[in-house]
Amino acid sequence: MIGSVPAVFIGSLISSRVPDRYVRPTIAFVIFASGLKYIGVGTAALGWTLCAVLLVVALLWLANTQPWREPLAPGLQIDDGEPTEQAS
Repeated sequence: MIGSVPAVFIGSLISSRVPDRYVRPTIAFVIFASGLKYIGVGTAALGWTLCAVLLVVALLWLANTQPWREPLAPGLQIDDGEPTEQAS
């Protein structure tokens, strides 16, 4: 009780300021972890499972967004592998 009241209070303050696209996945991750613990997954296995889930999600995000690619300058498009000027 002593730890849960401040955690709920702080969580409600943070969640009201953080964009929804960050809050929902975080809540889903916590519910997933709680569900695994509820069905009897041990602490060590739970930790490794959650690390594996985070790693897979991070790799999928990197593959999807490809942040290492430089964005094209405005007005350019890729045509046959070469950047060309867009017609206005």
